[in-house]
Amino acid sequence: MEGGYPSGKRKYIVQYRTKDNRQRREVIGQHGVLTTEKARDIARDILADARKGRDPAAEKRAKREAPTVRDLAQDYLERHALPNKRPASAADDRAMLNRLVLPKLGSTKVATVRRPDIEKLHNKLPKR
Repeated sequence: MEGGYPSGKRKYIVQYRTKDNRQRREVIGQHGVLTTEKARDIARDILADARKGRDPAAEKRAKREAPTVRDLAQDYLERHALPNKRPASAADDRAMLNRLVLPKLGSTKVATVRRPDIEKLHNKLPKR
C-alpha cells in the first residue's frame, strides 16, 4: 500500500489487524529510498508477525516509550533517596548521578544497558 504527503513525497504503508481485531497501519519507508520489492518483503514480514499474534506497531511504541536511565535515576531520587536518606547522602547521590552516570548513559533505554556499559563507566572513575 502506498500513501503520500502534501509535499508530494510518497511512503509505503502496511495495514493489518491484531489478534484482538484492532486495525493497525505501519509506515515501512519512503518511496525512492526504499524499492517497491524491498517494501513488499518488509510488509510480508510484518504481516507474518501479525498472523503469529504479534503487534509490531505496539512493540515499536513500547520501545519508544521505554524508560531511560535518566527516568530511572529521577525515580530513584524521588522514591528512595529523598524520603529515606539523610539530606547530605541524597545530595551526594544526585551529584554523582548528574556528574558521572547521566552524561554517559542518561538517554540510554534501561532495557538496553548491559554489564559492559556499567563496567566501562565504573573503570573511568578516579581511584581512591
